[in-house]
Amino acid sequence: MRSIVLVLLALACSPAEREQVGADPVRADAPDQEAWDVTKTVTRNGVLRAVIRAPHLIKYDRERMSRLDGGVSVTFFAPRSGDTLSTLISRQARIDEVKRILTATDSVVLVSSWGCALFTDTLRWEEETETIRGPSRVRIEGDDGTETGIGFEAKSDLSTWTLREVVTRINTTR
Repeated sequence: MRSIVLVLLALACSPAEREQVGADPVRADAPDQEAWDVTKTVTRNGVLRAVIRAPHLIKYDRERMSRLDGGVSVTFFAPRSGDTLSTLISRQARIDEVKRILTATDSVVLVSSWGCALFTDTLRWEEETETIRGPSRVRIEGDDGTETGIGFEAKSDLSTWTLREVVTRINTTR
């Protein structure tokens, strides 16, 4: 009786279903590549612009997107001198390889070489324009005080910035 049931089950299955029996299915959301202790350099016309480091990277070829986690750091460099302009850290990030945009999320901090610091939860660095943008709350601390707001745009070295909606401004210059 048992063999008759197995034969009936085998006949009831389509050929594709029979081929999958015992196979290890590949998840639809599985990454195409995975790497640890990753360092990625970003150049423009052969000049170093940024170095991205992360303990873990997963890459999806079809979407042309990479996810970084475990703590991400990005160091931005001056085009002529090669000096460090600023350093960004976050818990995770993703890179849109088509648009060449890095989106850092979760406890994002950007510190310029001259001491200005930006704190937010989401930040996008657009490689083409070297502009940093964010839609959410932000705090910027500098020598002349602290500003908080919602929505911002800045250069990657924090030499200039614009807050969309200023919430507070505390000047500390005397």
